Amino acid sequence: SDVCSSDLVVEVTPSDDPVNVATVTVDMDSTLEWGLDTSYGHKAAISDSYDLLGLLADTRYHVRAVTPDGRTSDDVAFRTNPLPEDLPALEIEGADDPDAPYTLWSISVADQDLSAVYLLDPDAGIRWYHLTDGLVLAAHATLDGAGVAIQVSRVAGEEAGDATTLDIVPWSGDALVLDHPLGHHDFVELPDGTFAAIVEVQGKFEGRAVIGDAIEILDRDGGRRELWNAFGSVRLEKNEGWTLDPADWTHANGIDYSPDRDLFALSLFRQQQVVLFDSDAAPHGLFGAEGDWTIQDDPGFGPQHGPRFTEDGLSLFDNAGAGASRWVSYALGAGTADPIAEVGEPWGDQSLVGGDGLERKDGSVVTTWGDLGYLLTTSSEGEVLRVVRTRPTGLAGRVGTLDDPF
Repeated sequence: SDVCSSDLVVEVTPSDDPVNVATVTVDMDSTLEWGLDTSYGHKAAISDSYDLLGLLADTRYHVRAVTPDGRTSDDVAFRTNPLPEDLPALEIEGADDPDAPYTLWSISVADQDLSAVYLLDPDAGIRWYHLTDGLVLAAHATLDGAGVAIQVSRVAGEEAGDATTLDIVPWSGDALVLDHPLGHHDFVELPDGTFAAIVEVQGKFEGRAVIGDAIEILDRDGGRRELWNAFGSVRLEKNEGWTLDPADWTHANGIDYSPDRDLFALSLFRQQQVVLFDSDAAPHGLFGAEGDWTIQDDPGFGPQHGPRFTEDGLSLFDNAGAGASRWVSYALGAGTADPIAEVGEPWGDQSLVGGDGLERKDGSVVTTWGDLGYLLTTSSEGEVLRVVRTRPTGLAGRVGTLDDPF
């Protein structure tokens, strides 16, 4: 049996921000055990200090230390701090599969100049969050599993318009902030740890100023280089964006990368196209209006957000192409595209701004509904499993899933 050792001291310091973290210190090498009760259930080696991550807010936990020779500390009970008052609260209807992965998504509340990024467990418990000023449309888990990369556009104050940053935020600790002037909408991390991010560029058409887009590669030391530019890569033509001054030509709003294919997929909202190119910027086709694939038995899409490579081809969020918003997945063949999965808005509303979705391994689909501001989980048969809304309502950004990172 365990022998309690009064000289084995364990101290716990719950964090104020984020409140999902508590730092444990011990005075000798040992194994740390922790959980919701004295059966613990989690363990890790510790020599000095250890951060407990992914804890629920305002929740009582127990922790103890066990030395290699079997001596144990006293049980230490502690309570995590409550969630901050300015974090938009979640309203949850329904339940997801208890074996489902964690979900990462963001919400931006424009009138408060505030954005929140959430990591939710299968019960929609908040296991991590990040609050920031400005607009967040994209937040993606880093490939090393250590945290989240977040694109933040400042929309108020003297820096509004060009003061975008890419913030690499660990589950615990200080963020690495990379300046990315005129960056917007989305980015994707590449296998080498750099980021491909959308950036606004300007050109001329018939003597008129035109806004287009480029893709820049950002490294973690702040270096930047251009990979791809719409000017010279996409046919320059007038569209609905010409009603603005300067003309809003491409309005890129989503990007994905497939290492296996060495292909980027870039959504051009105004063109109602997804352009494909490789890491040398060589073109590999246009999908959508006047594109290289004929869409079968489907009205087509556009304008659109959130392109994502799938095993069979591409999925995207269609804002209005079929008269109503939907997430749709296409199998891409030799010159043809076949719709193979679809999730419509369950209550007949239309999301005109934003939107994203992905299919999980079990065939269920997680979608975010842009300006409608909610997160929806549906089964492979289309049944609504869970709806997560925030109060106040905001603009929902891209969605991602990941296994429990803690």
